[in-house]
Amino acid sequence: MSPSPSPSPTPSPLATATATTHLTLLRRQYLQLLPSPTIHTTTLSRIPRELLCSEWFQQRMYDEVFAPPQAQTNTSPSRRYTCTLLKRVIEVVQEGGGEEGGGINEDLLELYMALMGELPKGSVGGGVGEVEERGFVTYCLGGGGGGGGGGGGDGGGGGMGMSGATSITLLESKHVISGHGHTGARTWEAALAAGEMLMVMLGLERKKKKGRDGEGGGGGGGGGNVDSATKYPQIDFTDKTVLELGAGTGFLGLLCKICLGAKQVVLTDGDWRVCAGLRENVALNIGDGVKVGRLLWGEEGRVVWSEDEGGDGEEGEGEVKPDIVVGADVTYDSSVIPHLVRELAYHVSRGAEALVSATVRNEDTYRVFTEGLDSAKLIWREYEWAPPEAEEEKILYYPTSTRIRFVHITGCEA
Repeated sequence: MSPSPSPSPTPSPLATATATTHLTLLRRQYLQLLPSPTIHTTTLSRIPRELLCSEWFQQRMYDEVFAPPQAQTNTSPSRRYTCTLLKRVIEVVQEGGGEEGGGINEDLLELYMALMGELPKGSVGGGVGEVEERGFVTYCLGGGGGGGGGGGGDGGGGGMGMSGATSITLLESKHVISGHGHTGARTWEAALAAGEMLMVMLGLERKKKKGRDGEGGGGGGGGGNVDSATKYPQIDFTDKTVLELGAGTGFLGLLCKICLGAKQVVLTDGDWRVCAGLRENVALNIGDGVKVGRLLWGEEGRVVWSEDEGGDGEEGEGEVKPDIVVGADVTYDSSVIPHLVRELAYHVSRGAEALVSATVRNEDTYRVFTEGLDSAKLIWREYEWAPPEAEEEKILYYPTSTRIRFVHITGCEA
C-alpha cells in the first residue's frame, strides 16, 4: 500500500464545493448498496485526479462517507460491502497517482485493513458477491446524505440522516424472489421511480412557494426541471390518509409519511410474511402514524390487522377509508389485475384518488390494466416517466432500461 498523501494546502471554495458534490453522490450510492463497478463508473472515475489524491479530500471521504457519527448503528452497510468499495477506492487513488501511485489516507487504509482482518479469507473480490443475502439499504431523499457508514453493522437509520437529509432505511433481500417464495422482500424500480417523481414534484412546489413568498428559489427534493410541473401528476399528500397496495418493503408508503406529510399510512400486502417484513421496516423508520395489515385485492378495503389478533395494537379486521391509494409494480400479473382494478374502483368511488406506478415489462399485460380501468369507468391519465440523466440530479438509483408509467386515477364516470 502507498503511504499517506502529502499534506494539502487549504482548498479553495471551488474545490470544496466540487468535493461536496462528489462525496454526496458517493455517500448516496454507498448507502443504497450500488455495485462497486457502478460507483466506479458514475462517481469515482469522474473525480479530478488532483482532488482524489489530496489528503483533505480523502479525509473528508473517510469522515463523511465511511465513518460518520451514525457508524455505530447496526443498519450500516455490511463489512463485506464496505471493504469491497474501499478496495475499489484505494485502487482508483493509486491509479490516479501515476507510476508512483497515489498516497492513501491513514484512516481509510486502517479501516480497510481492519475489515480485511475481520472477514473470512476470500470473501472480498474474486467473484464473491458484494452484498449480503439480506441487509439494510438506506435511500437518501433530498439534500444528500443519510444514515451510517463504516461497516458498523452486518447488515444509517431512517428519518433524519447526515447533514439533516431525510432517509429511509429498509431491510431487504437482494434476490428477486425471497427464500420464502414471494417478491416483496426488495424495493422494485417502479416504487423508486414513483418516489423520485414525488420528491421532484415536492421540490418544485417548495420552489414555487418560496417564489410566492418572495424568497427566491432553492430548497426542494432533488432533480427535475420546470417541465415536471405539467409532465407528472400533482398530488397533495398533506394530512391525508394513504393506503398502499402490494406494499412489499413499504418504501413508497413510508415516503408518503416521512417526506410528503401524510397524516396516516396503511401498508398492506396479501402475504403475512411480507407484512412481517413491513413491520420491521416501519420500526426502523418511524414510531407513529403507520399501520400494517393484510389486504387481498377485491375485498374492498377489508384489512386484517394481524395473523394473530392484537397485532398493531388492534384486534381482528377493519375497513380503511383512504384519501389516496398508491401502488408500485402491482400490474405485473394479468391474472390478478381484475382484482386490483376492483379494489381501486371501490376506493375511488368513495372519493379517493389513486397513483399506480407500473414497470411495463409487457405491453399486453399493461393493456389489461388500462382496459380494466376503462371497463370500470374510471377517469385516469397516464404519464411516461423520464428519469434524470445527470448523476447530480438523481435522487435514487435503479435500472431505467424498462419503461415506467404512472397512472393517476381521479374519479369515476357518472
